[in-house]
Amino acid sequence: MVGKYDEWGAAEWKTMAPFMSEEQQLKWAELVFAETRKYTNDELVAMSVEYAKNGRLAPIAPVVAPVVDPMQTLKDVNWAERGLFTPIDDPVFGPIIVAQAQYKLTETPPRTKWVCRPVGYDNGFVYLKYLAYGPEKLKKLKKAGVI
Repeated sequence: MVGKYDEWGAAEWKTMAPFMSEEQQLKWAELVFAETRKYTNDELVAMSVEYAKNGRLAPIAPVVAPVVDPMQTLKDVNWAERGLFTPIDDPVFGPIIVAQAQYKLTETPPRTKWVCRPVGYDNGFVYLKYLAYGPEKLKKLKKAGVI
């Protein structure tokens, strides 16, 4: 956390391994959340950029971004240009906006076959392919309340 290096004893941190246990994550999360709540998103981003230029580890390249709500994300120019959010006319759910893959492949652009199928949508296919239950057997099982 920017400005907490000495106070939190960060000089002893050699790897991220100490932070991998749930206990340590919960310990540090509380401190980080308490500290970050004091600032706005813009202030946190500015602090990170300033630290990258003039801080103890300068010059470094921070990877920072403000936390925004979903509607701000949908309207972000960067994501729009990359085509991350795509309107889809889903056969089951109708028109919705979905997130595509974030990577860019010139020759193989991302595509969406379907967004999400309802529970049980593929049961007929699974019963036929893996159990060899045809339509008649499925009707009998449904009528008997088995499936």
